[in-house]
Amino acid sequence: MTTLTPPLPRTAKTGPRPVRWTCAEFHRLGDLGIFEGRRPMLINGVLLEEGPMNPPHAITLENWWKTHCEQFLGPVGGFEAIRRWFLAWISTPNRTSR
Repeated sequence: MTTLTPPLPRTAKTGPRPVRWTCAEFHRLGDLGIFEGRRPMLINGVLLEEGPMNPPHAITLENWWKTHCEQFLGPVGGFEAIRRWFLAWISTPNRTSR
């Protein structure tokens, strides 16, 4: 005669869970150089990596920056400064345009 054992009760899954990042955490990781050589984005707490920029687009942005922004702002870090500002702005809840 064989005995049957009842199945174990199901417990909550304890696998990996997604983490929502804050804007401050994102910038801190950038300051530490974690994203060196990459183009990260933070959208609604989710960390994504941008694809490579094609050369015509990159050249156009570089020329636009030199002719429109540097003359007023000076060389303030180029695209990275604008990109950081934009990422911070889109990650801010209840943002207002300025």
